[in-house]
Amino acid sequence: MSSDSLVPPPGPDHLLLVLQQLGEAAGLYQQVIADRLGLTRTDLEVLSLVGLRGARTAGQLAEATGLTTGAVTGVIDRLERAGYARRAPHPGDRRRVMVALVPERLLPVLRVHEPLHTAVHALDAGFGPAQRAVIADYVMRASAIFRAEALRLRAEAAFAPRRGLTRPGAPRPPRTHQAPPRRRAPATAGSRPGSPPRRSATRPPRGR
Repeated sequence: MSSDSLVPPPGPDHLLLVLQQLGEAAGLYQQVIADRLGLTRTDLEVLSLVGLRGARTAGQLAEATGLTTGAVTGVIDRLERAGYARRAPHPGDRRRVMVALVPERLLPVLRVHEPLHTAVHALDAGFGPAQRAVIADYVMRASAIFRAEALRLRAEAAFAPRRGLTRPGAPRPPRTHQAPPRRRAPATAGSRPGSPPRRSATRPPRGR
């Protein structure tokens, strides 16, 4: 065991820290695999998502990944150019497009993942059915908590600009429109500063 994978000390956050270590290791693995395949990490995430859940629309991929639909469109374009995915008509709505995998192009992806699958299967074999059931139940519940919290934060971020709210502790944005300072009328002889100007005391001559 390397120094970067130390077991967190016992405590209320023990399992949370263990999950954090798992997430860090999985993120590193995904980045290395993405580099190996000539993809970005986001491209690989979408590719894995479609492989796990089947053909998806761009909107469904945006909802699952937290990306904007524009960013998802860019990911789909790159996966399509690389030959890993293709656009297909939606079976129930001709106006929508589904993103599906190209099975014959996935062999290099499966091969690069094979050593990991073998190692994880060997790890699973060291636990009994009851132990695996407990582990699976915990991971599924933890995943649901992370997903629910992500959706809550996304809804909060979408709601805040409409109400003029900011993040806790965030500086207030500067005012962009300020009323120009009032200009005072020029003072006339005998008037006090700041007082309205007096009317002229001279009158026009009357006609004879």
